[in-house]
Amino acid sequence: MTVVDDPADRIFGPTAEALGVPIAAWSVVLLASAQADTYGPAPGVNMIAPVGMARSTALKRVLYSSWVLLLVSLAVYIGELAILH
Repeated sequence: MTVVDDPADRIFGPTAEALGVPIAAWSVVLLASAQADTYGPAPGVNMIAPVGMARSTALKRVLYSSWVLLLVSLAVYIGELAILH
């Protein structure tokens, strides 16, 4: 089996090792932070643009559904961290 030279491991590996965090857990944290930025908690371009293009007034519904998605995805990531740690 060959070891793949992963850029994420080269960039974040030393920091993760110094903190005692496994690289897999570090990756989950990076993914969770990217999802949190996409789904909210405040309306962003990814949320407002489609609502505006559809000429809809349902931004509240989109915001509420994004909060639900954010909570579910964070629960999944917390579960993954619990398994990895």
